[in-house]
Amino acid sequence: CWPRAYYPADIQDKPTLPLAHINNQQLSSFAYFFWDFTPRWVKKPPDLLSAGQLSLTQGQASVFGYKRHSSVDQVFQIQATQDTRARYNVFYFPGWQVLIDERPVPIDPDNEIGVMDFVIPAGNHEVRLVWTQTPLRQFARTVSWAALGVLAGMFFWARWPIVFFKRPKKR
Repeated sequence: CWPRAYYPADIQDKPTLPLAHINNQQLSSFAYFFWDFTPRWVKKPPDLLSAGQLSLTQGQASVFGYKRHSSVDQVFQIQATQDTRARYNVFYFPGWQVLIDERPVPIDPDNEIGVMDFVIPAGNHEVRLVWTQTPLRQFARTVSWAALGVLAGMFFWARWPIVFFKRPKKR
């Protein structure tokens, strides 16, 4: 594996370097790999993505409480004076849910950078963003655990067959 090119030695602006080189395919081979690991909703690389940040794109609201349980479970207390369109700056991927007062609301990932947009109705609300398992992932996990169980059973049967079943003695 040899990179097609290297960073120029005179680049001084380190914080913007990764984003600059994603957009310039002549700087590094990383630009080719960026699209391999992004969801299909991403149409262009973001200029600046504040991961995990909630921003309000339309309407008026204020965020007066925030609790991070983990990177995939965050809760915001929001007071909206009118219906407000919000954006959670994380790439959308199946399994993400937005719950407003514990009720799911639709997520719109159809924007240029593929992040999650949703509407917060007027009033005081608890907005929870949580990543959950999809039915396909749950099925795959069950199949994986079952396969592991079968392999462990085959190992123990080959190692100690008499422990599990008594075999008749050979005469």
